Amino acid sequence: MNSITEQHSAAAASVAPLPWQGAVWQQLCASLQHNRLHHALLFVGEEGIGKTAFADAWAQRLLCQETPTSVANGCGHCKSCQLFEAGNHVDFVTIAPQAGSAQIKIDQVRALSGFVYAKPQIASRRVVMITPADMLNMAASNALLKCLEEPVTSTFFLLVTAQLNSLLPTVRSRCYRQIFQMPDWTESTGWLREQAALTRFTQDELTEALQVARGAPLKAAQLLERDQLSHYLTARHSFYSLLLGTSQLGTSQDGVVSLAEAWSSDDLTQSLRWLATWSHEAVSHLMATTVALQTRGLSHCFSPSGEHTLLATALLEVGFNHAPHQLLLQWIDREMRRLSRVSEEYDVRMILDWCRVHAEAIFYFYQHVIELLAQIRTGANPNKQVTLEALLLRWQALVDARQEE
Repeated sequence: MNSITEQHSAAAASVAPLPWQGAVWQQLCASLQHNRLHHALLFVGEEGIGKTAFADAWAQRLLCQETPTSVANGCGHCKSCQLFEAGNHVDFVTIAPQAGSAQIKIDQVRALSGFVYAKPQIASRRVVMITPADMLNMAASNALLKCLEEPVTSTFFLLVTAQLNSLLPTVRSRCYRQIFQMPDWTESTGWLREQAALTRFTQDELTEALQVARGAPLKAAQLLERDQLSHYLTARHSFYSLLLGTSQLGTSQDGVVSLAEAWSSDDLTQSLRWLATWSHEAVSHLMATTVALQTRGLSHCFSPSGEHTLLATALLEVGFNHAPHQLLLQWIDREMRRLSRVSEEYDVRMILDWCRVHAEAIFYFYQHVIELLAQIRTGANPNKQVTLEALLLRWQALVDARQEE
């Protein structure tokens, strides 16, 4: 392998297909058996559900010199499987962003030409895996098109992405799109309990990690293994506390700057993804509150005694797909009370308008965070401290505006 590649992980091959991927695996095996397998497969799905591990295992399946059973990654005994599991198979190459880069560049794709059009040296096929494929910049995407448009019978491409719309339409159109669904909660919790590296965690901790990961089991496992769960929960609490004015760092500009400084030691992309998740979650709470008010009525969502458990129950009843966050419930409930004092009655229309206006404002914040992530994917390298300060001050401005109403 040359400098354009990253060594594949033997550990990844040993865990896929995962329990919830069996149907996809069988489908691809049937296509391979009947010589109907597309030369370019595009694996699409949410982050943290095992797409890359599946692609790794499927690559081994394609390179295996024996005829393994439909459920096996490969025979594990032939020379090809042994080289693959050792991470130095000459007929397999992975393209990924190089160290220090947020993009897959054209030189990396151009360097594939000798590999793609050469005959396999050990196996009967050659395999190229590109992950994450949404990191291909424009020039690299156009260079890849030439390979996809002139397929070689013995060469297969495996593209992996969680950001389908970030790929060029022409690249997408030349691939067979395989969608990976989020596993159900029972499968995910069962899988987490079976992982040897997670035996030190309680069932409550596994459940909380899975909730934070929005049901993505590999993302939940990563949070636990890297001891990030506590940090994530603390950071989320600080962010939501700004809505209530209860952050320990205060709601002044100095407090927001201090919070940005505390987060500046983290990876910026990770911080932006967290901010996107939290702001999107806030929008979801507001929209679900709107539905609950319209279908259940104010008395079913709002308790004059000060409890916000009625609202939590109402959100779940209208199909809210995860446990409502207590700080967001407290914020929405508090604003209901403020509005009732303003109008001297419980005016549902006024509360619905408040939910709509503020869901829209927070959604604009969310969109801005997504735009920053897109800029980083295309090569931007913003200052972490300055970026986080600007975002949190923008968030603070939303809070201040609400308080002035």
